[in-house]
Amino acid sequence: MDDVAMQSSVEDRWSEVRAKRVRIVEEDKDALIVYLAGLEVVLSKVNPLQLKQMLTLKAGGQLDKIFVTGANLKVYCANEDQRYKLLRADTLGDIKVTASEHVAGYKSAGHRPEQKPKERRVITGVSDELTEEEVMEETGCLKAMRMNRLDKGQKIPSRSFLLIFDQGEAPEFVTIGYTRFSTRPFIPVPTRCNKCQGFNHTAKACRGKETCSRCAGKHSFDKCPDNTQVKCANCHEAHSAAYKGCVKYQTATKVVRLAESSGLSYAAAAKRYRATTTVQAVTQNATQTVAVVQVKSTHTVETQTIPDRVEMSTQTEDSYLQTLLPPPTLPCQVSTPSRKRQPTTHDSRQTEKRAAEQKTQSQSSDESEDTWNQEEFSLETFSQPPKVKQPEAKATPGPAPEKSRKQRGKNK
Repeated sequence: MDDVAMQSSVEDRWSEVRAKRVRIVEEDKDALIVYLAGLEVVLSKVNPLQLKQMLTLKAGGQLDKIFVTGANLKVYCANEDQRYKLLRADTLGDIKVTASEHVAGYKSAGHRPEQKPKERRVITGVSDELTEEEVMEETGCLKAMRMNRLDKGQKIPSRSFLLIFDQGEAPEFVTIGYTRFSTRPFIPVPTRCNKCQGFNHTAKACRGKETCSRCAGKHSFDKCPDNTQVKCANCHEAHSAAYKGCVKYQTATKVVRLAESSGLSYAAAAKRYRATTTVQAVTQNATQTVAVVQVKSTHTVETQTIPDRVEMSTQTEDSYLQTLLPPPTLPCQVSTPSRKRQPTTHDSRQTEKRAAEQKTQSQSSDESEDTWNQEEFSLETFSQPPKVKQPEAKATPGPAPEKSRKQRGKNK
């Protein structure tokens, strides 16, 4: 998927969300709204049927609408009397609650000013005596912050500064006094929650359940009962959730870097990364499938090739022809040697005895004039009628020739 198309789809989604917020703000201007929050219980997790019955009983009549907003309830009252009763309510049955009045336009996208995306740069080798205000004034950035480094688990100020500029306005070099510093893009590190072990939020703003970073159990790290069992809460492999080589941690690192380079939010960058990864996986599978099909087709052609000659090790050419054609019948009975199977180079049963029989057979065939010549024996001899040797014609006496007159006179 193209990055431009993905970014445009994300922007369209955000524009739809903003338009929806503006519409809700316009509808809530004239509405009678009361927010209710539980002190000891999260109201959004209470049985909705019982909660609706208690709200109707407390307001003294049927309410217009009830919505869940996070952990609280947003109640639309039908009249001013219901709104007045709910604002003074401190309990709903056995549940302790607090009520607050709706403020028009509070946290609405329609009243928020448009903010330009920011770009962060890092400079190193700055003197320890310089303050953040002096660096901000000299570099002309929107904000300058000195970065810290860890030394034996303690944060110590370093000689690096983080400079924040508007998107596209960050310079390649900055000058502080007479010293010139080169700026480089800031490469962020994923934030891991110490409560639920998720990414991109801290434990103070976490709404998840307590999860151990060592064994992935539903308890804190300090209360882990088994120190030998190690299991990641994110990828479920045999390592801690703080392991930098974790697959989920590496994915979060790529998403954070994508969000930093493109100016998108973490959620939008995560969607783009998933879409890009999916397209790459589909393309790779399609390429592998095509390669496998080509290999299979090549093998099929090779196996279908007809060999020039098929050699059989258990059946010779003579014995094969005998099975196809019956032996010829001759008018005269002639003693012919029995034809035996001719051994081939592939016959593993060839022995000296058969070689001797073959030699004897060839000698007898030379002596006999009525035997067939086995070297000329082929399929054509069976396709034509057998040639029979005709016996030689004997001379028969015929009429005596007439004698001449001289011979007859002499005889007399």
